[in-house]
Amino acid sequence: MTERVERLAESGRIEGFSDGVFAIAITLLVLDLRVPDERGGFAHQLGHEWPSYVAYFAAFAAIGVVWLTHHGLFTWIDRVDTRLTVLNLGHLLLIGLVPFPTKVMSSAMRYGDHHDQFVAIALFAGLGLAVSVSWYVVTSHVRRHPELLVAGGLRRAGGELQQRELTAMLPGAASIPLALWSPVAALLLNAVTPALYFAGFRTKMLQPNTSSEKP
Repeated sequence: MTERVERLAESGRIEGFSDGVFAIAITLLVLDLRVPDERGGFAHQLGHEWPSYVAYFAAFAAIGVVWLTHHGLFTWIDRVDTRLTVLNLGHLLLIGLVPFPTKVMSSAMRYGDHHDQFVAIALFAGLGLAVSVSWYVVTSHVRRHPELLVAGGLRRAGGELQQRELTAMLPGAASIPLALWSPVAALLLNAVTPALYFAGFRTKMLQPNTSSEKP
């Protein structure tokens, strides 16, 4: 019996669809920002909404750095197989959920008690960890199948991005026990965590692969 050979597809459609999901998720975040409606109290109401602004920034930055990493990987991917397509869909499923815990977190910080705030922070950080794990699974598959990559792309697309994603998990995980002591500190930690990614991000990952190694 001859071994079945899977046809590999071009990656353009997956990239386009993924970009659409990222764009929608990041746009939905703004819907939780409330417009003041109390006459003479706009300044007070705007100030009272500060948790919503921090939660918005945290979620926007988190989705932004995930998109940058996703784009960096697909810069080096030439073709996709069925498994990569399914794993990418799972990753996007989690990205699409980000606006929900963001809204829960901003609401808990405004109106909830300490326990409510801990639950909200844990939900937000837990989803962030799930996103990181799903991305680790995607990059692991790519590393095991270098035939999906342009020539010379294995180290850049696999090792560098995967290692950075594992490092980015740590602050999010730390924010969960931190929320038991101070939900505000945990919220701020989730807001500044993306800075760790930006600090280590290499601009060459964003540039189209124009090296002589590309077929």
